[in-house]
Amino acid sequence: MAAHNIYMIMKRNLFLLLLTFLTTSSFAKDALPLDTVLARLEARISECLEDPQYYNEADSLLKVAFAQKGAKESGYYPMLLYRQSNYYMFQGDMPKTKPILLGLLQRLPDAQSAELNISVPHDLGIIYRREDLTDSALFYYERAIQAATKQNDKEWEMAICVNVGVLHYNLGHYAEAERYLAKAISFVDDVDDPYTELCAFQVMASAKMALHKLDEAEANMRRALQLARQSESIEWQVRCLTSLIGLFVERNQTDSAAYYVERGNALLPQLPPQNVSRVGYIIARANHYYRTEKWREALDDFMATQGPATKGENVLFYIANCYGHLGQWHEAFCYMDSARMRSDTIASQKMVAQVADFNVKYRTMEKDLEIERLHSQRLWFTVVAVVVLLLVVGLWLWFRLRRQRREAQMRINTLEDERKRIAKELHDGLCNDMLALEMQMQWAQPPTNPALQERLGSLRQEARQLSHQLMPPEFDNITLPQLLTSYVNAVGRATGLQATLSVGDELESLDAATSHELYRIVQEHTSNILKGHTASRLAVTLQPTTAGHYQLVMTDDGQYASDRAQGMGHRTLRDRITAIGGRSRIYQTDGQNVFEIDF
Repeated sequence: MAAHNIYMIMKRNLFLLLLTFLTTSSFAKDALPLDTVLARLEARISECLEDPQYYNEADSLLKVAFAQKGAKESGYYPMLLYRQSNYYMFQGDMPKTKPILLGLLQRLPDAQSAELNISVPHDLGIIYRREDLTDSALFYYERAIQAATKQNDKEWEMAICVNVGVLHYNLGHYAEAERYLAKAISFVDDVDDPYTELCAFQVMASAKMALHKLDEAEANMRRALQLARQSESIEWQVRCLTSLIGLFVERNQTDSAAYYVERGNALLPQLPPQNVSRVGYIIARANHYYRTEKWREALDDFMATQGPATKGENVLFYIANCYGHLGQWHEAFCYMDSARMRSDTIASQKMVAQVADFNVKYRTMEKDLEIERLHSQRLWFTVVAVVVLLLVVGLWLWFRLRRQRREAQMRINTLEDERKRIAKELHDGLCNDMLALEMQMQWAQPPTNPALQERLGSLRQEARQLSHQLMPPEFDNITLPQLLTSYVNAVGRATGLQATLSVGDELESLDAATSHELYRIVQEHTSNILKGHTASRLAVTLQPTTAGHYQLVMTDDGQYASDRAQGMGHRTLRDRITAIGGRSRIYQTDGQNVFEIDF
């Protein structure tokens, strides 16, 4: 499994790098047209959205697609926007999904994909249904059905009709639900979609029962049960058995109800305790036991479905009756009294709600005209004030960021000047003095200890190397990947640390100033890691993410020091990150310390 995940990550990164290269390299512009690039991206995004574990890849590919020059003018742009709405909807982020879909409504006449004329209003219908805006949901479902009918797309027509039928059924509009579900069922022979077919027959059976069309309901229930068995779905089989038990209880056909209870009991252990289908089945089974005067079994099922405080007055009455037939008169009286109080409370609440609703509507009607007049006067002033405020805030943020980067650069320049001075003093002063002392020791009479002379020479070489590290690197003659490779290898040799480096080839085009700051950042953070003397591994990764954006990640397995972020080194790191316009974060995962910079 781990090897497979690594393979998929490498495949994804290779795809992104190759696509970025093909869309940005100078010689590929004529070879690979923009529409071809966007079409391939859209196809890959659609595949990723079919599996939740690839949602992040879909998001990355969307960013790559939108970053292409001229993407907004392409005929594939509406479809890319729709894939973005799919991504947000699958993530459950409806506030981001809804504006994209509403904006796509204006683009539908120009969209190259006829499917968008169906899918966009259909998805809006789903969103408005979740917001309990029934009228808006029905409006967009109806628009989607019209588009599907016009394009003779029977698969879409069937799915939308089922959704509209379920919506009407939940609202208690059983005749309307029956009409739409009948239309959905009419497409069964033309569409190969067993799941949608199963939903259509199961909900149609419930609608028929609510309309007291019991024979037709039974036929639909049996068809739904047959489909559920073919799909091998335990949950859907239990749902269908629940409907059949309710039907035969309604008909007072206790033998048939008992037969399906026995079959449901065999499947029930395979469902989780709190599963909705399981709870619905237990309620249907309790009603059957109650009708057949199995008072103990009925009582156990009624009590198992929910607590006494949440039961309706009918269920409380059934529980009281069960206790009475079992001779437990005290419990029977308590539940009977609770049923009476619940009934009175519900009636009182309904009356209060009706009076309150009337008062609200009356007061609202009086104030509507006044509110509308005030809104028309204030709208213009509000728009102007918001625009001015946004401009002021934007300018302030821009000047603040510019000042922060300038101050950070000044502090870095001061630090680099001090590094140069110290390096010069080490090289021209201390190193030369140590060389002179070493020569004196060689010619001294009597001769000086050879081991002492060798130690002095080693110290002079270390001071010389330190002066070279303090000097700023010359990127005219050496690239950043080469310099980092040399530095990481030197750290590994000097400290015994298992140090590795992964650098992208595209980094050779970075400007000298940015390369210099990145080199210093790696130096400073490595120094912080070595101070703890607990790390055994260090991994440095510097790779491009998207066009013009890069990421530096340094990972070590040392013990994290709580005071590491309080010293001067941390402030220097922060200034250097600010100077290159980057954002950083430090966190721990799987026992590893991670230092990450995006710039």
